Amino acid sequence: MIRPSFQTWRNRFVSALVVVGVFVAIRLWGDWHRVPIVARDMEAILYASSIVFAGLMILLVFTREELVIAGGTLTRRNLLGIPTRYPLDRIGGMARRDVTYLFARQPSQYIVVYDRQNRCLFKMNRVIWDPGDVRRLHAIVGGDGRTRPSTMSELAEEFPGSIAWPIAHPWATFAIEFAVLLVLLFALVSLQHAVTSRL
Repeated sequence: MIRPSFQTWRNRFVSALVVVGVFVAIRLWGDWHRVPIVARDMEAILYASSIVFAGLMILLVFTREELVIAGGTLTRRNLLGIPTRYPLDRIGGMARRDVTYLFARQPSQYIVVYDRQNRCLFKMNRVIWDPGDVRRLHAIVGGDGRTRPSTMSELAEEFPGSIAWPIAHPWATFAIEFAVLLVLLFALVSLQHAVTSRL
């Protein structure tokens, strides 16, 4: 059984915690005398809720996610503890890809586990898994051990299903969201017009 390693991710976590803490402190200090007390309290509650939610998500990732190989089956539990089973004879291998996303400063480091038709079964963020555990998994499921750079479109073409459609087509997603916002705005204006015309 292997689980995400907090020790591997610790430095990134501490860095992110320091940055977020400094940002929240500066925002609250700057707004302390400029905004009404109610708005200031709401902002503090919003930040506190976000931090608690992020902490719970991190706790779930590092305590619930796991990979177990037994009886010719690889069982993966997600952060909710829900298991998905993959027979080892169905797995084609695993690959390591550093994927560049639109507007992202650094590539995302992924492990892609794929079937014999090269379709993605699941992918994992490499930065939270111990390299030794990754090598052990690789020795069992096979595949190319080299880490290769890739774009979103290249990864989606190489391993179908590895990139969700909205992420693989950001401009189409933006167009759909924009159209939905226009419809909602039109509905809101129409509703307002209908209410005011009855008064």
